[in-house]
Amino acid sequence: MTTAELIDAVKRLAGDLPVRADEVRWYLFGSALRDASRSADFDIAVVCCPDLAPIVREHLAPWCTRWPVHLMILTPAEDAALRFTQEQGAVCIYP
Repeated sequence: MTTAELIDAVKRLAGDLPVRADEVRWYLFGSALRDASRSADFDIAVVCCPDLAPIVREHLAPWCTRWPVHLMILTPAEDAALRFTQEQGAVCIYP
């Protein structure tokens, strides 16, 4: 899978999540941004409120059994405090 194909696939996956798009931000980070076809895993960060984390995890479960996914789920406060997406050079791909 190329990086462009990975981005498209995650965008479709994010768009199918049964919540409002503005409640969840999806990011890619790590080696998949450089060359997904050579990555050992796909690094995905999801920033959402704690109540939505189980929904995100359940929604991603079938995808995670098919692909090697490194999933980080953070609240907006955690992301701000850790500066995770900023420090990792994560790219917001949805919304």
